[in-house]
Amino acid sequence: MTIGRRAFVAATLAGAATAALPAGPASARILPARPDPVLLLLDASAPAAFREGAGSVLPAANLLLAGRSAGDDGAALVDSIAWLAARPGRRMVGLLRDADAVLLEQMTRDGAIRCLSAAQHCQGGEAAVQSRHRITALASNAGLAGALAGQLAATGAAFSVVSERPGGAHGDTFRQDIVAAAAAQGGWEGALGRTLALIAAGHWPEQTPDEPALFTGGAGHSGAGPFALRSFVFAS
Repeated sequence: MTIGRRAFVAATLAGAATAALPAGPASARILPARPDPVLLLLDASAPAAFREGAGSVLPAANLLLAGRSAGDDGAALVDSIAWLAARPGRRMVGLLRDADAVLLEQMTRDGAIRCLSAAQHCQGGEAAVQSRHRITALASNAGLAGALAGQLAATGAAFSVVSERPGGAHGDTFRQDIVAAAAAQGGWEGALGRTLALIAAGHWPEQTPDEPALFTGGAGHSGAGPFALRSFVFAS
């Protein structure tokens, strides 16, 4: 079923899902700056907290849901790109397994679709790090690494967040300890979903891309293992 045919069902599901979420502080709910809906593309294994975080920012009427499962032969990826490219001004936020996200990125390299944010994520790993994050520094997601680190610090969990230039150039990466921000809900998945929804809705101003940096918090700062998930925001 194509995104076009899914739209009615997806909007209905989004309304039901978002209506079930806790309302949270009134100041946390922000009306999107643009009228076009935002497509939320999630792997079947993606944590519910990511969707809930995005839903805390985007009203149900502006949120369409699409799922990627092992048995759809990539149809969800193709349909999502087709929906995004069909009209200028559309946005897509997602959290996919690394291999699927790489394929999706290759499908967007036609010049008509821009990447507003890209990051890799790993839960667990060796040593004491409970989550690791590698964020590509762009003008459209400037400050994302520091903001995510501040929200993670509020949870008390160990983490590391790296900000690097496109292409993986680290430059003179430096280490920076973080002071906790306001208490975060939903762990790093919820914090990430909220922040990427802000970028998609036009509430995250473009600035000079971040310099390479390493933010750490919690009891441990090292870890190993592959990055299992990738998050992204694409715009047409």
